[in-house]
Amino acid sequence: MAKKTIVLVGTLDTKGKEIDYCSRIAQDMGFNTIVIDVGILNVPYIKGDLTRETIAQLGGNQLSDLIKKGDKNFAIETMANGVKKAVSNLYGEGRLDGLLSLGGGQGTYLGTSAMQVLPLGIPKVMVSTLTSGDVHRFVGIKDIVMINPVTDILGINCISGQILKNAVAALAGMIEVAKPVERSNQICVGLSMLGTTTKGAMQVVDCLEKAGLEIITFHANGPGGDAMEELVKQGFFDAMLEYSPHQITAGICHGIFASDSPRLMAAIEKNIPQLIVPGGLEKIIQGPYEEMPEEHQKRPHIIHNKNITLVRANKEEMIKVAELVASRLNHTQRPVKVVIPLKGFCAPNKVGGVFYNPEADEGFIQKLEESTKENPYITIIKVDAHINDREFALRVAEEFQDLLHQANIV
Repeated sequence: MAKKTIVLVGTLDTKGKEIDYCSRIAQDMGFNTIVIDVGILNVPYIKGDLTRETIAQLGGNQLSDLIKKGDKNFAIETMANGVKKAVSNLYGEGRLDGLLSLGGGQGTYLGTSAMQVLPLGIPKVMVSTLTSGDVHRFVGIKDIVMINPVTDILGINCISGQILKNAVAALAGMIEVAKPVERSNQICVGLSMLGTTTKGAMQVVDCLEKAGLEIITFHANGPGGDAMEELVKQGFFDAMLEYSPHQITAGICHGIFASDSPRLMAAIEKNIPQLIVPGGLEKIIQGPYEEMPEEHQKRPHIIHNKNITLVRANKEEMIKVAELVASRLNHTQRPVKVVIPLKGFCAPNKVGGVFYNPEADEGFIQKLEESTKENPYITIIKVDAHINDREFALRVAEEFQDLLHQANIV
């Protein structure tokens, strides 16, 4: 069997010793290695198999010109574009089975930029000093494993040496079973959900799986929704069931899990069947309670944990959410269903619950009906049940399968 290849990306002037250490470990494990140098200024510790000059050229510039220009951001973007092309080429040539990178701020950006061009399922490991912070801009919607080096990445010592060895071993283990993700031969459905809508979503999934559909669920935080929307654009799904499009509220009310993509629009633009449930639209997810605006602290809220607080959206905000949902759904050129649970949109929104506010929810419903009534493709169905009730879940499954029948998908 031919040896598999690990590609290592790093700035070989500042991380050359550490990259070389990881490369030697990988070779001792029986892998071929290809080292890519994305450094710019100082003399590299080792010479890369793909040099910094080559990467700059792939990025559209000469390295000497980058140095002469003295524009750090321009230089970094050039190297990022270059390493993406290099990694894409290596994967296309069958010379990349996994990718490992090490770095701080710039190194993490360059390493994860390279990882973004690889398919889901191809192992990607980033050892980054940023790991314990907010790394969603680096990870995006890819399956990148982030490892915290604990120390800075400078030299091989009793701590860094073991952690880097673990990182190589983790990548090696993944490579043994890895293959690019491909969509199923079954009818494939994307479904959004939240912790507070899980009970209902699980029952819907159970019903639809028994009907022979493959359901892929996404947590309705920023990256989860963005990943789902991107996969819709790629043609991964035959239909969408938006059980919890919470990120729409997050975008309007400045929640921490706002989406980078216009939620609901991918399915409309792809012209595939879509059913929407307003799961979680009545809550704003914020950070620690102590850091919330005072106005939000005074509202009905739930301290989910020390890092996340759930805040109830008021009637005015719910009306704004309805306006945005309607503005997007009104672009549809095929049947869309909105199924609304009249007894609450999430677990704490029920009689006696912290988020129970039927007036605010009715404001949402009325505005949505008013704003979509001229569109013959949009059907709004109101069910006298809670979103997590079995009665509601069964109705959603029934209406969704009807949509699929209308589209001749089943």
